[in-house]
Amino acid sequence: ILAFGFSALAIIIGCLLPYWINSKNNPITQVPIPHGSRDSFIEVTSSGLVFFLIPWGAVLFLLPYIFYRYHSKRFICFGISLFMLTLLGTG
Repeated sequence: ILAFGFSALAIIIGCLLPYWINSKNNPITQVPIPHGSRDSFIEVTSSGLVFFLIPWGAVLFLLPYIFYRYHSKRFICFGISLFMLTLLGTG
């Protein structure tokens, strides 16, 4: 088992060593890419339309009924999970 572990470690290091050396000599620089989904939807209304109103369109009208319907004692766990998923899904 020890021989397998050391040989696996040697193979892994042997495969990654050229990448590590190249990364040290030529580091990868990150460049920010502007995207409409990161805009403020209140300031840039076109981004709000494309990334919020169109995907959530019909659901926004149905949410009050859905929350009212699943707020009964029988469906309270389902209603709470639906509310949390909606809250988390809006980002």
